[in-house]
Amino acid sequence: MLNSELARADLILRRWRVPLLIALVTALFAALVPLVARTFDNQPLGDFTVSFYRAANYLLRGESVYFNRYPNPLNEREYPPFNPVYVLYLNVPLAVFPLHIAEAMRMLLDLVGLAFLAYLTTCWARLGSLRYAGWLALAPWHSNMIFDGSWGILPFVGALLCFWAARRANGVLMGVGIWLLLVKPHIVALVILAALILAWRQKIFFRMSAMLVALLAISTLAYPSWLIELKDLY
Repeated sequence: MLNSELARADLILRRWRVPLLIALVTALFAALVPLVARTFDNQPLGDFTVSFYRAANYLLRGESVYFNRYPNPLNEREYPPFNPVYVLYLNVPLAVFPLHIAEAMRMLLDLVGLAFLAYLTTCWARLGSLRYAGWLALAPWHSNMIFDGSWGILPFVGALLCFWAARRANGVLMGVGIWLLLVKPHIVALVILAALILAWRQKIFFRMSAMLVALLAISTLAYPSWLIELKDLY
């Protein structure tokens, strides 16, 4: 009788494990935001404060994103975002909050995202221990992303998707991965080149290209001139 009750409880716990984890992380996130927000009363969150938060407000107001005012308080120079518009869309939900709240939420999102990315990477590498995920999460470039507020995590996810897609000859996933790599092409140019070569060898190049073009086209619908403006900005 006891064993059956324990088995039933274990089944219920497994069934509700993911929703419970999501609820716990959400509650913790909501509790931490006001505490972390105090840090940003007089301290900007790097690129997020200078570029991304302003860009999101310009998007909400229907103004030009790439050719607008982006004064950097540290060196008094203009600092516009040099990213595809689909990255700027991610900041729009944060732009409805006051700046210090948005900064806190952005920082916490990176903390959660990077921890999950480190865990996912070590699982795919079959390292099998959480300490490896911890060491990876403490890498210096991750700390820089957390305190910079940029979306550097997206190219990391894109690289993992390209690796995953190449092993399974999945052109759709490869297209999504390269789409994410294009967030910072100046940093991951060699990864993009490697992904293209792998896509050709795996005979998924044309499926990958179709998916990439489709994603870029969808990104263009809400802001048709972004490719031209970004080209002129560069």
